[in-house]
Amino acid sequence: AGDKDSLSLPGGSGGEWPPDWIERDGVRALLVFGALVIAACTPGGAANQGAAKSAPAVPNRVLSIAVRTEGESLAAKALSNAGINIIPSTPFNAGLVYHDAADVPHAELASELPQLNSDTWRVLPDGRMETTYRLKPNLAWHDGQPLTAEDFGFAFRVYSTPALGTAASSTPINQIEQVVAVDVGTILMRWKSAFADAGDLQAGKFQALPRHLLEEPFANLAPDAFAAHPFWTAQYVGLGPYRVTRWDRGVFLEAEAFDRFVRGRPRIDRIKVMAIPDPNVVLTNLLAGDVQATDSAALSFEQGWTLKKEWESQAAGTVEFNRGSIRRQENQFHPERANPAAILDIRVRRALAHTMDKQSISDALFQGLDAHADTLPNPALDYYSEIDRSLTKYPFDPTRSEQLMREAGYSRGTDGFFQSSTEGKLNFETEILSGSENEAVMSIMASTWRKAGFEITETVLPAAMVSDRELRAHFRTMFTSDTGDLPALGTAGIPTPGNRWTGSNRGSWSNPTYDGIVARWEGNLDRAERNGLMVDLARIYSEDLPSTPIYYRVTATPHHACLTGPSDGVADLHLWQWTC
Repeated sequence: AGDKDSLSLPGGSGGEWPPDWIERDGVRALLVFGALVIAACTPGGAANQGAAKSAPAVPNRVLSIAVRTEGESLAAKALSNAGINIIPSTPFNAGLVYHDAADVPHAELASELPQLNSDTWRVLPDGRMETTYRLKPNLAWHDGQPLTAEDFGFAFRVYSTPALGTAASSTPINQIEQVVAVDVGTILMRWKSAFADAGDLQAGKFQALPRHLLEEPFANLAPDAFAAHPFWTAQYVGLGPYRVTRWDRGVFLEAEAFDRFVRGRPRIDRIKVMAIPDPNVVLTNLLAGDVQATDSAALSFEQGWTLKKEWESQAAGTVEFNRGSIRRQENQFHPERANPAAILDIRVRRALAHTMDKQSISDALFQGLDAHADTLPNPALDYYSEIDRSLTKYPFDPTRSEQLMREAGYSRGTDGFFQSSTEGKLNFETEILSGSENEAVMSIMASTWRKAGFEITETVLPAAMVSDRELRAHFRTMFTSDTGDLPALGTAGIPTPGNRWTGSNRGSWSNPTYDGIVARWEGNLDRAERNGLMVDLARIYSEDLPSTPIYYRVTATPHHACLTGPSDGVADLHLWQWTC
């Protein structure tokens, strides 16, 4: 994640849109807030270009932002991932490190990045490590209190407390042995073993917490009470470009520019974030000018396409379509859940993959845009060609699918569906969370599978089930989702009661060779060697098919004509400004 890519509309568009209508990807950037900033020229109507041209500059205007749903906290590093922090955390937080549009790390709160084999990053003879971060001078929390190295030491004590949630078992918290404040501005981190990202601690990985506000409640409150403390929501105090002034849960959040933000005071003074779950309502508000920004989940591709046509016809703004997370079909491997047991046969999984018409899915969802995916790593990686050459691919081929099913001992019955003399007719189930795009994908896949001889039951789960991790791990055959990356999908990533069902490997796939490569990847500090190990992971994953990559989700990012900022859509909300 985080590397750039580009998508283009295939031939036959009639020249309606220029070839570069889809800009560079920025998977990580889509998850952060700055990429989502847009603005309307007048409070009364974003589509009114005449009004936009005549509108005077209003430096104190409020930038109104729509998000699909609220999350549990504004913290970049949540205590628990039981829910999803939908409100983007970037405007309210800062880390020791941040990434630019090209995904290159830079020092943020730190004065410089730790350098391997120097006094700031030492590998010890026993395999453990030490990294040292030195803070920039005169850093402050939103309430004006100074940021110190002790705030990082305190944060580690909080996040490493298992009773407070899943943060203790998450990376990199579970890799850290100790965080020591050497002095007021120097942080010494001791690591249990080699960890390649030890010099790249963004806020979402490990953030400071205000010891002056939380030390007393942390010492005196029960874990549940501490996790419910209003600091995490309405009373949040962070280090980012915006300071929370009001949060009415379920209604809106208001924030104002923080003068002492480490990368400079924001140029837009105030923002307002509103939870609007219906994308059609979001579109209506954008066209009316009542909302001027969205997160990546607020608009579907369909609404984004409509907004593009409306805005561009009036030169009122542009909408970029960006390649985001990968949708994949997970297969069930748990012996007590897999039903039919045929899904445990690699020939059956491959047969199903050969009858997945990824191009038809892209055409149906994205106006002919080819967004199909062959693997989980991003094609924009500088070594992706090596990954691509290693893959076992499954082009749409119903004939090959039937050959594989016959090799596995199954033939078509009089009704056209696969069966065997011992198991009878196979009945596969595909599950998906509700949503227009999700349900369209399931319908296309199920239709194609049935034509190829697979009896399919389609199950749609309520969207609220997104937070029911145990239920989502108990699908019986297949489940379509967009979570997980290759290193997270080994045996350690299997959801269990012991890890509170938090793993991304919901199908319970386990491969000892794969696990060994993951362990070597996690402990390797050499970039070229790590890249080679990632190639090996992608190869094994494609051969064994724990899941089948389907397509990249395409998200809409609108940019109104009256707003300027980084064109790549990075986490730099403080640099955006009104121009009319």
